[in-house]
Parts: sequence; structure tokens; C-alpha cells
Amino acid sequence: MRLKAALAISLLLFFVSNASSFERAVKVKPKKDAETQSVRQDSNYYALIIGNNNYKHIRKLKTAITDARDVDKLLREKYAFKTKLLLDATRSDMLDSLNEMREKMKKK
Repeated sequence: MRLKAALAISLLLFFVSNASSFERAVKVKPKKDAETQSVRQDSNYYALIIGNNNYKHIRKLKTAITDARDVDKLLREKYAFKTKLLLDATRSDMLDSLNEMREKMKKK
């Protein structure tokens, strides 16, 4: 009986702690302009940014898409990254995008 109670409490704590992590949002704080001057505009930096709010087996997230858009904008505007942004992407979308990026980088 004690084992069942301990297991139930452990599972409850696990799910409560995981649920609270879904409410967090990424806060993008860009560096001051003087600190980013060394980034060349013709640099070859790439980023695949994925923001998924919708999942099959967990509840819907609230800020993943907004966070992904903010990161995309920051990397493009401040750091001259070439980015690809995927929103509510499927596994297939993600793998296709990774393969596309790999092919682009092979050619360079």
C-alpha cells in the first residue's frame, strides 16, 4: 500500500513539474549593437527554427510559435543568419528541411 502511495505521489509530482515547464516562454535579449559589429553581413550562418504549439499527446503550447518567430527575426536581423522557420511542423517537414539545408551546405 505504501509503495502504491509513493508511486502515485511521484507520478503526480512528475506531471505537475512538467506541466509548469510548458508555460515558460523564451525571452530573447539581443546584445547591444557594439557587441554585434563583428558579425559580417556575408557570413554563412544557418539556422532551422521550429516552433510547434500543437502536439498529439500533450496539451497545446501557448508561446512556441511566437518564440520561434522572435528567434528567427533576431538571428536574421542582428546576426545575418540564413534561416528557415517551420511552424507546427510534422516530423516529415523537419526531416525534409534538414536535408535541404544539408544539401545547400554541401554546395558551398
